[in-house]
Amino acid sequence: MMFIIFLHYVGVCHWVILLQAWFREHPTGVLDPLTPEQVMQCQSEEECAQVVSRLPPTEAALLDWAINLMADVVQEEQKNKMNARNVAMVFAPNMTQVTIFFLTFFLL
Repeated sequence: MMFIIFLHYVGVCHWVILLQAWFREHPTGVLDPLTPEQVMQCQSEEECAQVVSRLPPTEAALLDWAINLMADVVQEEQKNKMNARNVAMVFAPNMTQVTIFFLTFFLL
């Protein structure tokens, strides 16, 4: 509930920018302990839960927090225009530092 009040006063764009920066500043991404193949092969909720169970406790807790936060945002889709796909598109690149490496490699 507190998060919804925060969104009302601050606005979706501001919190998204702050959270993206917060996740990007971590030395490793939340999903970095997993291989890209493990993440990309998840096709069901059960498979995702199994892969996430391989994360160290800190990363698992951060991912759980982020997913719950994203679910809160999606619940307010009528107000903020952020459906599950849009939220995933915004947050996915910030869940791993591996993406930055690959983007840098391919852009050079």
